[in-house]
Amino acid sequence: MTNQGFKYKNNSNSDGLEEELKDVNVLWVEDDSALNEILRKWLTRYGANVNYADTGGKALKLIKENKPDIILLDILLPDINGFEILEKIKADEELKDIPVIIFSNLNHQEDMNRGYKLGADRYMVKSTVFLEKLPNEIKKVMEEHEQ
Repeated sequence: MTNQGFKYKNNSNSDGLEEELKDVNVLWVEDDSALNEILRKWLTRYGANVNYADTGGKALKLIKENKPDIILLDILLPDINGFEILEKIKADEELKDIPVIIFSNLNHQEDMNRGYKLGADRYMVKSTVFLEKLPNEIKKVMEEHEQ
């Protein structure tokens, strides 16, 4: 089943979900309010603390104020695009080590290359992502940053 661009498999096995991302502070940057709510609820099931911003300006403010553990970043935003946000994060000495996963419907190789060149840890195309795999991907990216 697909919901708001994400794939979803109804998986009734929920043992231990709340421990998967326990106390991880996630900033989700996305201008689609319905998608924000879906992802917030999903990651909260896994124990994450989720803040979200619907504009690039709000995202930059939240990043500086709260310094999240990881950022999930859309590219197409109403004010500052995700590439510009990523560039600002990676240019800031206090923020540059925050892991960033780009989530976008832009699936062109040029966009992916640009995201990685600017410092993204992952580039995920929304329509190809199963929600069930997202918490594990977040954990893997965070573990890579701890090494």
